[in-house]
Amino acid sequence: LRLPIKCPNCRSVVELPPTGVDALPTNVSLRAIIEKYQMDNEPRPPSCQEHHRHPLNMYCIQDRQLICGLCLTVGQHQGHPIDDLQAAFIREKQTPSLLLARLSEQRWAQVCELAEQLDQDKARCEALVRQDRQEVDQFFHLLEGILARKKHAYLEALDKAAAEVSLAYDPLIHRVKELQEEQLDLVSLGSSVEDEDSPLVFLEQVHSFRERGD
Repeated sequence: LRLPIKCPNCRSVVELPPTGVDALPTNVSLRAIIEKYQMDNEPRPPSCQEHHRHPLNMYCIQDRQLICGLCLTVGQHQGHPIDDLQAAFIREKQTPSLLLARLSEQRWAQVCELAEQLDQDKARCEALVRQDRQEVDQFFHLLEGILARKKHAYLEALDKAAAEVSLAYDPLIHRVKELQEEQLDLVSLGSSVEDEDSPLVFLEQVHSFRERGD
């Protein structure tokens, strides 16, 4: 069964060939319209801000950004390596997984080794600090013992010196106090002699006063 169809140009009715629509001649005008419609609907690349209305259709590998043709030939990206954005995307698509794999293997081993080395270094330093602390404690403990003995010896010497001072000065001070008391007694006796009216008593007291005063 052959189905009748109409020609898009002349609208004449023709039969579909046995081999199907592929056997029909290509409608160039219709194809051009379809292609133009497809191009109009495709997203256009953004324009370059430095070079007005020039599309950013190239990827600068060195600066990692989109550029236009003038950027590459006369602009700031002159001589820089370029690539197609989609091609660069596809090429670098596996980079994260490769980097992760390398980090998971080589880097992880290095990090673990470094962590172990740091732990060992820390333990060694802590052991040295503990040893120094023990030596300092022992030194000052010994020094405290020496100072305690020195202090005791000096205090004993000072106590002995204080005893010798007391032994030397206490008798003298005691004798001086006795002399002070005798002096006060003589002054009192002299005052009483002056007030005596009895000649006999006066002469006796004067004799006694003279003997004590001499």
